[in-house]
Amino acid sequence: MSGFAEELAAFYGCDRVQRGDLVGSRFLGAQLSPRFLRERRLFPFETSSGSPILAIAAPTDGEAVRAVELALQRSVSLAVATAEDIEAALGTTLEAEEPRAVAGEAAASEDNLDDLRDLAGGAPVVRAVDEFLRLAVEQRATDLHIEPFATGLQVRLRIDGLLKTIPAPPMSMAKAILSRLKIMAGLNITERRMPQDGRAKVVTNGAEIDLRVATMPTMHGESAVVRLLRKGSGVVAIDKLGLSQRGEAILRVAWCGPARLRAGSKACWVRSSPTGCAPDGSGTTSEPGKRRGRDEPCAFRAP
Repeated sequence: MSGFAEELAAFYGCDRVQRGDLVGSRFLGAQLSPRFLRERRLFPFETSSGSPILAIAAPTDGEAVRAVELALQRSVSLAVATAEDIEAALGTTLEAEEPRAVAGEAAASEDNLDDLRDLAGGAPVVRAVDEFLRLAVEQRATDLHIEPFATGLQVRLRIDGLLKTIPAPPMSMAKAILSRLKIMAGLNITERRMPQDGRAKVVTNGAEIDLRVATMPTMHGESAVVRLLRKGSGVVAIDKLGLSQRGEAILRVAWCGPARLRAGSKACWVRSSPTGCAPDGSGTTSEPGKRRGRDEPCAFRAP
């Protein structure tokens, strides 16, 4: 591992540090979660000249580097260390600070408003939320589900009533992503124990989208469901509705058939949820193992 770390440092142009360099330095990770440092194998420290250095086992983990810089509120230089050296240095450094760390985690559960705003405004978080909305619009999804589980963060799109899983960011970004959605919808970002709902407007891929954001506390953190409403979707041709041949034939007969012409009707009323219907004809989200429920909300007022 030592030889690999040296090759890694040479390839990326970083310094190479040993366990003794880390233990004998001033630790800068008091503001960061020990779990985060251990999972990402990070050891932020300060040299004798006062320069902030981040010892890291994987210099390609740009997300972790940005998170550390955000917490320290300054840029850091990278130095490569083996995972074993970092874990040993963290164990030695954090052992004396364990009681204070527990108290700090309890205090952090109250969520500092400024810290949450900073996290929500970070470039990785903004890009992740924008990417979710872009994919939802491109795939004509009606809902975006963001749910934390014990195994990690899960992101799914509701398309034609079925939930489709898409690539999700790491669990460490869950709180920041939820805070970003709350800020967009005008919700209280420090409230994580009560359900909330709000609305927002965004422009994605040139289309104006109305968002309905609902958050709910769960066992593993907060979850969110974002409904996407396209007010300017325009008129869709009958053959583009995705109906079966039989269904399209029935609709054409009802729309242009002799019975309608004899009645002298010039209008046709259609009752439907603005976000569409599931394959069985109801406003139902279908997923194996989940309960079904009717979904007929008053989403927005048509002019």
